[in-house]
Amino acid sequence: MYYNLNGIPTNKVIDDDFWIKSKNSHYVFKKSDLITDIESLCIQLHNYIADKLISSSQKNYSMLSSVPLWIVKGGMCSEVKISKEDYEKFVNRKKNDQNFNKLLYFYDFTNLVSSLQNAVTLVKQLTGEFYKEFNEIDFPNIKKNICRSDIEYISGSPVINLFSLLNNIFISMYGLLDYTTKVFYEVRNIENNFINYPNLKSSSVYFKNWEKHINSLETKGTIFESSEIIQIITSIRNEIVNNISFSTAPKVFFSYENNQLIEKYILLPDFNNGTVKFYKNRKYFYHQNNKLNEILPGLVVELWQRIKNTLEKM
Repeated sequence: MYYNLNGIPTNKVIDDDFWIKSKNSHYVFKKSDLITDIESLCIQLHNYIADKLISSSQKNYSMLSSVPLWIVKGGMCSEVKISKEDYEKFVNRKKNDQNFNKLLYFYDFTNLVSSLQNAVTLVKQLTGEFYKEFNEIDFPNIKKNICRSDIEYISGSPVINLFSLLNNIFISMYGLLDYTTKVFYEVRNIENNFINYPNLKSSSVYFKNWEKHINSLETKGTIFESSEIIQIITSIRNEIVNNISFSTAPKVFFSYENNQLIEKYILLPDFNNGTVKFYKNRKYFYHQNNKLNEILPGLVVELWQRIKNTLEKM
């Protein structure tokens, strides 16, 4: 089954530009899937960090493979059962060991890169799940004999899961901006003082305040360059975080001609250079007819491309 932008699933390809196909609980995109490229760049980053922090005498990395899991992932992953107090006590007992402090920083840094990798994959999976559910959602067939030649919509409980997916997609896309900003800054400012166990230098660095920390002269093609797409992602994410949703009454529209469904769509509010247009207390205008289901792939792909470009500049 192929899931299409217009919300109508098909058994064969009808749109050469974009489709999504479910395969073994994963999703295959027609084109512009940059996951592999980003993954490759992140692997290069892992190796670069190791080269910078692990001494030449340890370059065979055998030391890394022998480090206990609770040291590597304690305080990071749910499979390691250790309290904050016990972990802190152990670290304090070795606080004068600079090699140990460096090792902790190394794992903190690589965990940051791994979080970026996971977030990229999450956005792809959520996008695939959205289009699957969007294509499969149906209009309640209450009036059997009516001839539909207009636009109808459903709202309320039938669309809750669909809009929950959208909320997660935009929150995750913005999270990618934060992770990429942190990784970029940390790579450019790798810690070299290990008298104590150091915090990541990027701990207080986020996408929203990147201009305070990153040279704006090297932003071309990156997430830091002024972009309407990035601004739309930011605006929608802010609406979700501050107002639960980007719509006061989430709806899926069904368009019919001669009793034949020709498309489904979800509307985004009007934008001005990526910012939601508003007038006093009114902020959800729909004159531009922005169909989210048609726009979303472009948002995801440009975000991936800018992340790829940003990683290549590190």
